[in-house]
Amino acid sequence: GRSVASDHDVFLRVVKKYFTPRRVAGRLGTIQRLMDGLVDAAVVRGGPVDVVNDLAHPLAMSVVCDLLGAPPTRGEVDRLLRASNAISGLLEMGELQQLHRSQDGMLDVIDYLRPHVAAARAGNGSGLLAVLTGPDAARLDYDDDQIAAQGIMFVVVGYHTTANLLTNGLQLLFDHPEQRRTLLERDFANLPNAFDEMMRFHGPVSTIRRVALSDIVLRGERIAAGDTVVLALLAANRDPAVFDLPDAFWVDRPNAHRQVGFTVGPYSCMGQALARLEGSVFFSTLLTRFPRMAPADPQPDWTVFRPLGRELRTLRVLLDGRP
Repeated sequence: GRSVASDHDVFLRVVKKYFTPRRVAGRLGTIQRLMDGLVDAAVVRGGPVDVVNDLAHPLAMSVVCDLLGAPPTRGEVDRLLRASNAISGLLEMGELQQLHRSQDGMLDVIDYLRPHVAAARAGNGSGLLAVLTGPDAARLDYDDDQIAAQGIMFVVVGYHTTANLLTNGLQLLFDHPEQRRTLLERDFANLPNAFDEMMRFHGPVSTIRRVALSDIVLRGERIAAGDTVVLALLAANRDPAVFDLPDAFWVDRPNAHRQVGFTVGPYSCMGQALARLEGSVFFSTLLTRFPRMAPADPQPDWTVFRPLGRELRTLRVLLDGRP
């Protein structure tokens, strides 16, 4: 039979061409429309706006679902956010109830995706679901459950990391007002570089795990074939041998692009062009429409995301900068 590795290679060849910068750029109008709709709704509600739960997370989820070919209503976005966050419990050590919540979340996402997969199978779909049921994916020969499983991967991993990067990045601009001014004064010309610096300074993925395929020696330490290696991306992105004053946040850092937050090699993040486009829309929209925007709370609302990461549970802002 086929190996998991060979299947993954085929999957990458089928899917990666739909994540090239040129193809992703065609989604700009959709992302801007989604962002404007969320911001407009927040303005109508009035009061402090929770950027985490009112903007970044629903935006990232909506973009992922649209990419799949399963565009959700706002009520469905809320449902998928709850399910995805339950599934994320699998990434941490937990109790039996946590596993049950994760399972329930997976079943909920599958229920949501099932009619969209069926439509794609009948030739009436769009996005990645149409790709995975189309001729390009014939060698994979996925059944509906396998396609839904790929959908879960995108809905959980593809959404959560992007949403956290957006909110972490905004908090960094609040923490470094001089860098925020630099972005505004240059009319966002260095926003792509600022995005890399946000990823370097506080990316959403703190560690990744890899299994050594052969015996290797790394800086005097022997790693045996079959050993699990935990790579601390946050530490690599603060490597003083690569980055001058690594604990400083500079939106115009000359070599910010050397950050490894998306990892490198064949398993690097295929959605990074999409994440960059979302970042461009998110930051330029908020900072242009609300240049005086300021945090509503004295301290950021961090929660630990083990083993080494943290994320914002909320980020309440005052759009006009005044209570």
